[in-house]
This record gives sequence, C-alpha cells and structure tokens, in this order.
Amino acid sequence: MREMIARSVLVRDWHLGGRQAAEPNRQIEAYSGRAKGRRFGRYAAAIEKLYYDLPEGTIIVVPGPGLLSDVLIGVLQGKPQVATNIEAYPGEHMPVRKVRWTGRKQRSEFSEGLRDRLGNSHPVMALERSMREEILEAGFDRFVFGGQFYARLETTKAEFNTLDDYNIQSFVNFVAGAMAAREEGVAAEHSIDLDTALALLAQHRELVPELTVNINSPGFLRIISDRIAPLVIAMLFSVATVVPAGAQPDQIVATNSAAAPSDPCAVNVATEAMGAMKLMGYDDWKRACEKARDAQASTGVKPNMDTHIRPAHPQKP
Repeated sequence: MREMIARSVLVRDWHLGGRQAAEPNRQIEAYSGRAKGRRFGRYAAAIEKLYYDLPEGTIIVVPGPGLLSDVLIGVLQGKPQVATNIEAYPGEHMPVRKVRWTGRKQRSEFSEGLRDRLGNSHPVMALERSMREEILEAGFDRFVFGGQFYARLETTKAEFNTLDDYNIQSFVNFVAGAMAAREEGVAAEHSIDLDTALALLAQHRELVPELTVNINSPGFLRIISDRIAPLVIAMLFSVATVVPAGAQPDQIVATNSAAAPSDPCAVNVATEAMGAMKLMGYDDWKRACEKARDAQASTGVKPNMDTHIRPAHPQKP
C-alpha cells in the first residue's frame, strides 16, 4: 500500500500540473524502497480507516483550509467503490465513499477547542466525544445524543418579534403539557386545553423542554429535553402547518429516513404524538394550529420534515 501511495502522489502531481511533464511510471515495482517514512505510514493508516474500517452511517466532518472556510458534515453511504469519472483525475481508478451531506458551518463559528482540532494535519481522525455535540447541532435538525433529544425549528425570514415567539412557545408548551398529562395518567380524550397544559408543566418543571433561540436570517429555535418531547413537538408542528386547518389526523406514522424501517425511536415518536393529540381539545388544537400557521407565515419557521397526507379512503384506479 505504501508503494501504491508513493505512485499516487506522483500521479496526482502530474494531473494537477496539467499533465505537461512525463507521465509517472505506473509499475509498482518502480517504487520499491521509495515509500519509507512517517508520511506514508499516516496515509496508509488513513486509507485503511476510511475505506475498510468506517461503517455505513458514520458521521464525517470535512474542514476547509482556513478559519473562514466551511466545515462540511455528512454521513457515509454504502460500501467503498471505485470511480473513474473524477474530473480532476481523468481516466484514473480511484477508491471513493459516497456521502449524504447534511449541513455546513463556517469553522470560525465553532468553539476554540473544536476549531483547533479541525486544523489538525492528520488525514483521518476521530473527534473526541466532548466535541461531537457541536457537530451534531450544525449538521442535523433532529438527533439523540448523551441521553438528550434535540429538535430544531428553522426560521427563514428576517422578521421575528414577540408575537411570533409567543405563538411558537404556546404551541411548544401545549404539546409538552399534553405529554405531561399522559405521564400523569390522564386518559379522558380532548380534556387538555392550553391553561391545563401550562398548569401541569408548572407542577412538573422537569418536563418543560429547554428552548434556545438564535434569530438571524435564517435563524433557528432548538428544543432540548431528556425526554422524547422535542421530536414529538417538531412532528406535530409539521402536522399543524400541513394538515387542513383544525383537522386532527386519525393516524400519524413517523419514519426515520436515516435508520431502518423498524426504528423503535420513530415508533415511539408516532405513539407519543397520537397520544398527545387525543388528549387535546378540538378547539384548543385548532387555535394551536392557527398560532403555528401565523408564526410560519411571518417567520418562515419550519421543522424541515417531509410530511405527507394520505387520503382517508383508498382512491379507485
């Protein structure tokens, strides 16, 4: 592998130099004894890690060259492949990994410790666990990490005022309160209004989700809890802005596009969402939907979830 790397370095330089010089020798025997040293060892270890060891689903972080460069965040897809259509290296056979890119953030916006780590010269390295939350927040709208559930609502318009904040927080607290009622064993359908929900949260402050607001253009609101509430709130906010005004769906199905179809977390989200909706009063749910729609109209707030409405009855061909 070291000898192949030594050959690749010369082939790379030949391509990047416009292929003006003589083409490097392609016979691997010509590089015997020319691949010693720490640099080739680091390259060999990086190749083995990236193409042989890292499983599908691994989150990868690719920093740009400078402090003002973007840091790309993505997820490895599928097994290693060999590509022959890389524009910079025409005709060459190159090992590649497909990546589903999920987000980007300027390196200067990360913490000092993470900025320094991203400037490390090693080709492939693992980030310390203490730095991973920052990466997840930059690359994913919803995730679970360290026993905490995270969900982000994105705002896309420049305006964000106290009324918008009230409308969003009213929706968040209404859903969180209905979930608190479920934990308390309340079973009567359509028995929870917003006042009741707020009273329950006041009694059980450990059930109140943490809310972080960063209003730029675009900005975001991040909901955090050690319970599943943030994911349920994000799903029902999406439902409120897509389902016809005031309607309550008979069934909610959650699908995690990044996991297997039988993902237990997705099942729990759907179950909790339906359970909370059954406790909400019709009129109160309608008003909560109106608040969500008003906030979306003025701020562009959205949970970045694909939401589909299925017909109530199968349509004839």
